[in-house]
Amino acid sequence: MYSTLIDTRGTPCLYASSCNPFFGMKVLRSTNMGKSFKETKSAPAFPEDDGRALANIWTLEAVGRRKELWCGAEPASLFRSHDGGDSWEMVPGISNHEHARKWQPGNGGLCMHTILRDGNRVHLGISTGGHYLSEDGGETFEASNQASAQASRQIPIPREGGEKWECLFDSLPPIHNVKVAVV
Repeated sequence: MYSTLIDTRGTPCLYASSCNPFFGMKVLRSTNMGKSFKETKSAPAFPEDDGRALANIWTLEAVGRRKELWCGAEPASLFRSHDGGDSWEMVPGISNHEHARKWQPGNGGLCMHTILRDGNRVHLGISTGGHYLSEDGGETFEASNQASAQASRQIPIPREGGEKWECLFDSLPPIHNVKVAVV
């Protein structure tokens, strides 16, 4: 399991992602606090004519209305569900962004690992695409970092409320691949 989520909106519900080379990508749901899990009716997937295949689900987030879930995946893409994970749609504003086919995998893969939402403002962290920001609830996204954290030992630090990002190089310990994103 790469991702888990405890959704406390209403009756608590647990979600977990499962990736199996034989059975494929699954989203599991527990309504009894983990005593048992059942597969949701579907899992995120690219359209058949897209050419990409889902390798992993890196993050699950409860956003907006009850039962609305967002999923960050590998290769870096965003999916959303309005029914608690029983159906999923790709979010084209970032998944088909003009930069998307140019992103290259980092040491952990080409993944969307962070989703932060505050009203209509959505922050996404993509390895190694960087920080992308939406001001319209996720319909459109703009690159919001001055430099991506592609090289090891870079730490992107937000400035001006996340409008600008700066990579710091000095005073970092000699730890391989330190990457931190704070929004």
